Amino acid sequence: MDELKWQDPPTVVKQSERVSRLALAAQLRSNPGKWALISAHATKGAAVTLACDVRKAYGPGFAPAGTFEATTVQNGNDWDVYARYIGPEEAA
Repeated sequence: MDELKWQDPPTVVKQSERVSRLALAAQLRSNPGKWALISAHATKGAAVTLACDVRKAYGPGFAPAGTFEATTVQNGNDWDVYARYIGPEEAA
């Protein structure tokens, strides 16, 4: 048997502590073109899902689709999600 890897599980953030997507989108709109770290996740899948949601305007705040950019970056064992508002002019 392989040796065990001893580590604490990732911290779980309660829903009440998360910034709502509407508030997040509003903050990004107030700083067009500037990248912001919007979230960190323990799994790549969760980070990629959020980035896709932002780009395709799934859920509230990010419509119309294509007015926000988002990307994921591995940061140690976590996955960070960065986003920025580019506006409808650049998205076209």
